[in-house]
Amino acid sequence: MLFPSDEGFPRVDLAKTWPDLAHELVLAFASLGREELVDDVTRLSIPAQTLGGSPDDFQMLAFSFPRLTREQRYAMAFRVDEEEFELEAAGARVRIVLDNFGRINWLHISGAPDQFEPLQAALRAHRLAEPPASRPGALSPQVAALVAAGRQFEAIKLYRQETGESLKQAKAAVEGATTATVLDTGH
Repeated sequence: MLFPSDEGFPRVDLAKTWPDLAHELVLAFASLGREELVDDVTRLSIPAQTLGGSPDDFQMLAFSFPRLTREQRYAMAFRVDEEEFELEAAGARVRIVLDNFGRINWLHISGAPDQFEPLQAALRAHRLAEPPASRPGALSPQVAALVAAGRQFEAIKLYRQETGESLKQAKAAVEGATTATVLDTGH
C-alpha cells in the first residue's frame, strides 16, 4: 500500500489503497477518450497529510508520479480554466479537478465513508514510516555534510536538486540547519 518516497514526496499509491476506484476511473476516462488521464490514474498518488474532510465527504490532493518535468510543463499549453469531471465510481460520487496542465490534481469523494479510514490509516502509517531525511525541512546526509563543512552555496544547490524546492525554500532550510548547528555546537 505504501509507495516509495522517491522525488522527496512521501505518498501512497491510490491503485493499491483503493483499487476499485482506480480501476473504475481508468474505465471512465478510457470511455471518454482521455488517454492522458488514464495514464494519470494508473500512477495516481496521495501525498501524506493531504486527506481532509469527514468520512461522508472528503477530498485529497492526488497526482501522478513521476511529476511532469519543467521542460514538459513548458512544452504543454497552459490552461486558464481548470477542468473538472463528476463521475460515479466504486460506489462513490467523485469530482476530479485537473490542474492548468490538464493533469489530475484533486479528488473530492462523497458517499464512501467506508474508504475514509483505510485511506487515513495508510497515510498515517506512511508518515510514521518515512525516514527523517524525506521529511520536509530535513537535510540528507550529503547536504548536512556540506553545511557542517561551511559550504552553504553547495548545500543549497544540492538541497534544491534533491527536493525540487525553490531557491528561497532551500536557502531557508540550509540556513536553518546552519543556525541549529551553531546553537548545538556552541560555535
